[in-house]
Amino acid sequence: MCDCHYVLRCFWSDKRHRLHVRCRCYVFRFQHRTSVASAEVTPVVPPADPAPAPEQSSPSPSPSPSPAIEPAPASAPVQIVAPVQIGPVLRGNIPPSPSSAPVARVGGQVVPVTTDFRSARAAEFRAGTLVLALDLAASEGEIQNREDSETEVVLEQGGAVRFSGSGVLPGSRVQFFLPLLGQNARELANIEPEEDGSFSGSALFASTAEDDPLPIGRTVLQVVSVTPLGQQAVLEMAVNIAQGPPMPETVRGQSQPPVEELGAFSATRAGLAEPVAVSSNSEDSFAVLDGDSWWISLSLDPQSADDSTVKEGATLVMVRDSITDFAGSGFMPGTRAEIWLFSSPTLLGTATVDAEGSFTGEVLVDSFAVAVGQHTLQLRGVGEDGYIRAANLGVTVEDAVANESIDPTSRSLELGTWVLVVLAIATAGVLISIVIWRRRA
Repeated sequence: MCDCHYVLRCFWSDKRHRLHVRCRCYVFRFQHRTSVASAEVTPVVPPADPAPAPEQSSPSPSPSPSPAIEPAPASAPVQIVAPVQIGPVLRGNIPPSPSSAPVARVGGQVVPVTTDFRSARAAEFRAGTLVLALDLAASEGEIQNREDSETEVVLEQGGAVRFSGSGVLPGSRVQFFLPLLGQNARELANIEPEEDGSFSGSALFASTAEDDPLPIGRTVLQVVSVTPLGQQAVLEMAVNIAQGPPMPETVRGQSQPPVEELGAFSATRAGLAEPVAVSSNSEDSFAVLDGDSWWISLSLDPQSADDSTVKEGATLVMVRDSITDFAGSGFMPGTRAEIWLFSSPTLLGTATVDAEGSFTGEVLVDSFAVAVGQHTLQLRGVGEDGYIRAANLGVTVEDAVANESIDPTSRSLELGTWVLVVLAIATAGVLISIVIWRRRA
């Protein structure tokens, strides 16, 4: 493509008081290339008018010399400017799904990915010119390569992935995304490569106190960069964010777990309040907490179940050195459900969620670990969407002796019976001694 610009240059001469104008038109043609824009100058001379016949009376002055035409200076090299990706790359506005093996696209076209597994925590991926190496700390996860060719990065919430690589456009960006559902996508890293196209950094799988936590479970890690030719390169692989170690759930923005009064209750999803209903069943001695897509049940002391006349906010009494059963449904298969008692957080027990999303378990209310008094009971598990669900219920803990009803009359009768038995035994002993003495006499 050429753009032409015309420049008219004129020269004057005076022959016997007559003004003659001679003009030349110069065409400047600009040829655009990918990296350098150059300018070429070609003079275009229109046909000259016939010159008038010279008159002998006066010699013709020599024509003025035409000025030299200097070529236009060459423009500076044009740099390819790669825009920063605002969010993950979505094809058809649909978030990607985890695949068994890494997938790469360069310029929108699928390209093969070569994987070199160096150890359980280090691997290198090659797609076109892009080279990406991942490295995980021993305490934060591993890179799994199963026999069925399934590749997956496994790490806990709050873990970090160190990365390095090469083969990207200098001046562009290397970005790490979790596309998730699209509207809640998360950018984990955004760095600028070196002048030779190499890069290094780390991607932190964590959230701020104001953001939603990263969902637990299998999702997609997307790496977006630009090739030296200016093409967008997208590398995707499966990543499994594992459930962290057992810990009580807190309300977002607070450092301590919630405290509920006796009979009060609350629930959270991803640290934010969520509606929940509580009902008691005196016949089966159970309290049930119902959420939107999940439920949890707890065994009640029979006496507290009988006394629970109000369905909402039933009073829950736990007896020390007794067994409490718990169950639930609507949770992520393979994850862990936990039951806590605090103000001083005490993990009473855990259970594994089965393939149907349900769990059952039992815990001992150990008198060596649990004090008598009012407490908050919390059941905590991973919902089907990967976010933690927690139900909190105010309870009271009593000793077994204090929980028994004592009848003073029956206690007196029982004591009198024991006295009579002792007297009878003593009398029998005296009689036997007398009989033995007489026989010897």
